Amino acid sequence: IGREGVGSIVNIGSVLGSVAGGRLRAPGYAAAKGGLHHLTRELGSEWARKGVRVNAIAPGLTDTAQPRYGSSEEALRERALALPLGRMGQPEEIANAVFFLAGDNANYITGQTLTVDGGMVM
Repeated sequence: IGREGVGSIVNIGSVLGSVAGGRLRAPGYAAAKGGLHHLTRELGSEWARKGVRVNAIAPGLTDTAQPRYGSSEEALRERALALPLGRMGQPEEIANAVFFLAGDNANYITGQTLTVDGGMVM
């Protein structure tokens, strides 16, 4: 039987690993993130008995350099307002989800991808 609390891995995926990107036209990126989500499930299963939990975060629109590259402030504002929560996520909110999955409060969670996206993928 596995040993609890030996380690935790938290991969950083993307909502585009689960849904089509549409106008973002990023099929290579989406395929890579989808692969990362599946790798998370596979390693979560394989390493669980060794006491290593493997999970992932799938951020949505987050206020970082990535969505700002080539986008106007107005375009970003429109994308954010289209989300159920009506705003971009903040990097600290993504970090909080990582800390949760890496910490003791998630000791019974492995092989999962936690979507942190303001309701985009509901």
